[in-house]
Amino acid sequence: MPPRMSQAKRGARGPLDGVLVVDLTRVLAGPYCTLVLCELGARVIKVERPGIGDEAREVGPHIGGKSAYFMSLNRGKESIALDLASAADRAIFAKLLARADVLVENYRPGVLAKHGYGWPELHRRFPRLVLASISGFGQTGPYAHRPAFDMVVQAMGGEVPGPLGARHPSIAPFAAFGTRDRPIVLAAGHDSQFAKLCAALEAPELAADPRFATVALRVRHVEALGAEIERRLATRCAAEWLACFEAAGVPCGPLNDVAAVLADPQVRARHMIVSVDDPVAGKLEMPGFPIKLDGAAESETRPAPPELDADRAKILAELEG
Repeated sequence: MPPRMSQAKRGARGPLDGVLVVDLTRVLAGPYCTLVLCELGARVIKVERPGIGDEAREVGPHIGGKSAYFMSLNRGKESIALDLASAADRAIFAKLLARADVLVENYRPGVLAKHGYGWPELHRRFPRLVLASISGFGQTGPYAHRPAFDMVVQAMGGEVPGPLGARHPSIAPFAAFGTRDRPIVLAAGHDSQFAKLCAALEAPELAADPRFATVALRVRHVEALGAEIERRLATRCAAEWLACFEAAGVPCGPLNDVAAVLADPQVRARHMIVSVDDPVAGKLEMPGFPIKLDGAAESETRPAPPELDADRAKILAELEG
């Protein structure tokens, strides 16, 4: 068995430290999958098309000529450009697979097999390799070979919803409501939470109103319920009501804009915003990783995303070693 490739230098280690992932994915679903593996400690080597790379490199917005979309999904990875129609590059790819633990791809079903890397062939040549395939409609069924983006699947999905704004279609009160100065969100979906809401509003008459006695009835009379709630909320500002509802145990929150979200102390405390110092685009802030692990320290910074083919020399040297 070929020797394992060394783990790239990283900040915090995770449970997948020492795992090597070869990444054939592009655009969104596949790169997010391998980003998760990278965040969990795996070394991810992104195999891209020579001269072109991942199509997401062209998706805006661009900062300093680089795609913020691409950077947010591919930070911390390495890049090597390989043409899988070239015998020389196929030999390099085979050496990578011989040392890898996981291969992730998001071609349409059958495309990988056309290149000679279908699962039977991969399993025969690299029996310890795990293959993860991501596609719009899955690997089987009459739609399996169709290309798909999320909008296509959404359009084909279970009833077309009408406009509801922030309101939930089957729970009430579960929406944004105006206060004296700005909107807040209330999500008192259960009977016990509705009772707490009425108490916090000092409105026992709402709790006793037969129109609002159950979830189904509150949904049926949602417009009247909303008017009653907003009439009471208009007497105080949002900050006062939020403090009141939090003390009462009523699920609630401010209706933030993006700047307020980025500055939120809970978001910062949970490292849900991290920074990347890119040599071209400069210092960027982007979403952090939502899975938190006991015993695995988390940094506020992440390695920059790779330029196309940037790690070729290093990777080839390791494969020859």
